[in-house]
Amino acid sequence: MVGFDIELRDELHDTHGDRWHFYKADVLQMPFEEESFDMVFYYHVIEHVPDPARSLSEVARVLRPQGALFVGTPNRARLIGYIGSRTSLKNKLLWNWADWKYRLRGRFRNEFGAHAGFTEQELHQLMQPYFGEIVWLTRDYLLSKYAQKLPKPLLQFIAWRPVRTVLAPAIYAWAIKPT
Repeated sequence: MVGFDIELRDELHDTHGDRWHFYKADVLQMPFEEESFDMVFYYHVIEHVPDPARSLSEVARVLRPQGALFVGTPNRARLIGYIGSRTSLKNKLLWNWADWKYRLRGRFRNEFGAHAGFTEQELHQLMQPYFGEIVWLTRDYLLSKYAQKLPKPLLQFIAWRPVRTVLAPAIYAWAIKPT
């Protein structure tokens, strides 16, 4: 397993164990050979990257044919966010207030500094040039994460596509690189 971050502390760069290795690296210029990996776990990173399309190109470059990408990002179409996060109610309210200030100014986009993420359609369009099969996992994620927290009828309603489009705090997909 290989992990890297552009902001990794210098003393952690090139540290490793028997089954893992950490690097300080940039997703826009990964220091790995083409077709090096079977799978990439790209979890809540793409919304922080200055060039998301280029990052997906790099991910595809380092994936072997039939390699898989798991990607998660905030849902830009969400009405409220941070519901399931492990923080105080005060922080959740403050973060949602910040989101709405960006929205009201027409600047609820990652490039303006908002923690906006992408809509399913936007992310699909970004992934489509590099991945032949894209499977959306958002519904399954919601059903799993909130199974013990919400009554089943309410959860089924929230997981229903027209509703989850605006209520899911994040979106998740599995994508396969073609041969």
